[in-house]
Amino acid sequence: MDDLKYKGYQGSVEISQEDGCLHGAIQFINDIITYEGSTVPELVQNFQASVDRYLDYCARTGKEPNKPFSGSFNVRIGPERHKLVATEARQQQTSINDVICKVIDCTLGNEKDSNVMRHVHTVQHLLISQQMEVPFNHEGKQWQTQIHPQSLAFN
Repeated sequence: MDDLKYKGYQGSVEISQEDGCLHGAIQFINDIITYEGSTVPELVQNFQASVDRYLDYCARTGKEPNKPFSGSFNVRIGPERHKLVATEARQQQTSINDVICKVIDCTLGNEKDSNVMRHVHTVQHLLISQQMEVPFNHEGKQWQTQIHPQSLAFN
């Protein structure tokens, strides 16, 4: 069963064979909110009621409700990687944030041109050596080609 979704919150679905019930918790927030049910419809109803009670409680007490995802997170990448990302952002005339978002999209397959990005990344690695023999298979025949970095251009 997929996770439950309601008002921007996501809930897990677990099965307890011992108790003969379904149960879960709201995911990706600091507060601990659980729910259970004997059937799937009851579990869904209790999940939604738990979200509503949580939001109501926060409104009554003036507490800011936890949001599952804020859209930002801290990542420790070390000074050398930080320098490399900053240099890449400057070369692309964009921000470090945009470079990181492109890399994440490419890695997760969310970018339309993710195959192109992977290809360019691979070719950039080839620039490390001045010349490289690259084997490839075309129409059932093995071929060998030389790649010369001076013949490559990047935007």
